[in-house]
Amino acid sequence: WGGTYVSCTGPTIAYLKETYGGRRRYAILDTDSHHGDGTRAIFMGQRDVLHVCFCSQSLVEDEGAKVDVDAGWNTSDEEYLRLVEEEFVPRARRFRPHMIIHKLGHDVCRGDYGDRGLTEMACVETVRIVAELADEICDGRYLILTHGGSRRDLAEKIYPEAVRILAKLT
Repeated sequence: WGGTYVSCTGPTIAYLKETYGGRRRYAILDTDSHHGDGTRAIFMGQRDVLHVCFCSQSLVEDEGAKVDVDAGWNTSDEEYLRLVEEEFVPRARRFRPHMIIHKLGHDVCRGDYGDRGLTEMACVETVRIVAELADEICDGRYLILTHGGSRRDLAEKIYPEAVRILAKLT
């Protein structure tokens, strides 16, 4: 189940391809709690787009360009971050994208509607991991798109920290 079938990454990547040329590769990290089925449907068969979705199933398709990682429902921050390091980071390194686009959903946090048992620090540390990776493999080109989450208190902690990380203030 995906929270919505609509994909904001579809138009984003279409715009980037049109503006900067269609030969560039893009990696999508989807850490919203629910499967990114709209994103997957749009990019299936487009092997210049890597989509790694942390959700409730494990699946590799489209010759390895589309990957689902079962993140579990009662996951510790440490386990989740280990999954990001083991499942996304090496794939993105091999893929060598022009840009990483991160669908960051804070619905994964305790008490939100996609609760996977995480604290807000798991979201912040995921941003830190991906920002460092983007510096390494794609000249720091890292775009965060906010996704699921209904708890304002979590958003008020996570997103200012994400901005500080992107601005290299922490």
